[in-house]
Amino acid sequence: MKKIVLLLMMVLTMLAVAGCGQSDKQTRQVYDVYLAADNGRDTVTFKYLKYFGHELEKRSNGRIRAHYYSDAQVGGDIELIESIQNGNVTFVAQNSAPEVNFVPQAAVFDIPMAFPNEKVARKVIAQGSPVFEKLKGYYAEKNIALLGITDQGFRQLTNNKPVASIDDLKGMKIRTMENRYHLAFWRGVGANPTPMTWSEVYMGLQQGVIDGEENPIETIVAARIYEQQKYVTTTNHIYHTVVLIGSPKIINQLPPDLQKLVDEVAKDATVWAGDQTDKRAAGRSKIVTDSGTEIVSFNQTLFDQMKATRSPVIDMIKQRIGAELPDLLIQEVDKATAEVH
Repeated sequence: MKKIVLLLMMVLTMLAVAGCGQSDKQTRQVYDVYLAADNGRDTVTFKYLKYFGHELEKRSNGRIRAHYYSDAQVGGDIELIESIQNGNVTFVAQNSAPEVNFVPQAAVFDIPMAFPNEKVARKVIAQGSPVFEKLKGYYAEKNIALLGITDQGFRQLTNNKPVASIDDLKGMKIRTMENRYHLAFWRGVGANPTPMTWSEVYMGLQQGVIDGEENPIETIVAARIYEQQKYVTTTNHIYHTVVLIGSPKIINQLPPDLQKLVDEVAKDATVWAGDQTDKRAAGRSKIVTDSGTEIVSFNQTLFDQMKATRSPVIDMIKQRIGAELPDLLIQEVDKATAEVH
């Protein structure tokens, strides 16, 4: 009921904005925008959204007024995407995974071992890059404005034994998301992927129902997974994207100069969020090592061995979304890797 009331209030305010005067009045009009996330306030995802909104207010000289909703106050990830399409929420930040239900091409980020490091990844998906612009078109077809893509780093493996080669993964029961591509990938490296509700993972590790799990360091620390695991192995197997999207229905009602500002601020906020991820990762890693859990450094040999098994997963993704975008991503990664090194 609370979510319905909040959404109704937002809709009424936005309708009032839409009905206000044109041209000469536009420079004096205050435009209310609503920014929402399923995530909590102390996450890179929500901080990304908050920085974006704050900068919109600041650079518009108060012509934009931002209102924030965290912790699924106005809906979970799927509901928020629907609210973006319907014009009930202005901006949302979230992981790309739920967006696959609306924009199948977002599954390109499920390609395993797609990026060698964050620097290459951020270059490939930066606003204005070929991959970003191609995705932007797919999002637009679904009445969603793609504004920026940042990250929470890579998903890493946690477990209770050292992993130096792909052979060490054989038979390991690893909790994964219920994601067909992730499941196929872990089976391909010889592990035993085990989907499990997130709320059950800590207990599952404690009781030995599963041997390990995989998540970004931010999540590993937030859920205190390190208390039940001896190792965090830096596998960099899946890039954990965080996407900033907007409602074309609302953005297109803004004056042209504010529409331009939205794109400019989104670009800057995306870079800022990446920096925050890096800074927070250092602190989170210290929490893990201080607990006695070892963080195993990146192993290029292990990475290459795991990468060599990914072809069937890429084929699965291509069957679903076509070959153009996956091929473009792989091509741009190779190009960026050569430039960075």
